[in-house]
Amino acid sequence: MALWLSVLKSKLPEDGEPSSLKVLAKEAQVKLSTLSEWIERGVTPSDKDIKKIARYYSLDEYDPEEIKQHLAKNHTLTYAFLYSLTGVATSVMHDWVTKGKQPHIDSLNKLSAWLKVPVPALLLEAETLDAPDVKIVSMLDQLTHDQKQQLVNQMETMLEQSAPASTHS
Repeated sequence: MALWLSVLKSKLPEDGEPSSLKVLAKEAQVKLSTLSEWIERGVTPSDKDIKKIARYYSLDEYDPEEIKQHLAKNHTLTYAFLYSLTGVATSVMHDWVTKGKQPHIDSLNKLSAWLKVPVPALLLEAETLDAPDVKIVSMLDQLTHDQKQQLVNQMETMLEQSAPASTHS
């Protein structure tokens, strides 16, 4: 399964309101409707509620956008919340997940920006953002041309060393 689909499936509930948000609301002593309004309509909670949520995540900063990112990383999400984070229409994401449709490059660019990984990494067969293949592809963008050449040389050496020795009769 491509990484983009794995991430979406891991973040979306199978049906209804994500249970992890219900737990957050209860434990942070914030109304679920407050979280839903924030997630689905962009209505920022009161300063008092932001502070409660920040304390729940043990954050010193009370920046609503930072807290919203913690929600995205730590909870299953609604399509509406993913839309607010990515700008990809909810119906489009639903079609990807349930109907097997493939994303357009513009949508992959939006997911790439949200997940902070290059588009080629999203196309890999991987389950998580921590998969070695994803990390390698993600780091490639940060290397200079010379560093990439050094890496290629090292990889070729590793492959030569691991190749079975040919037998000659």
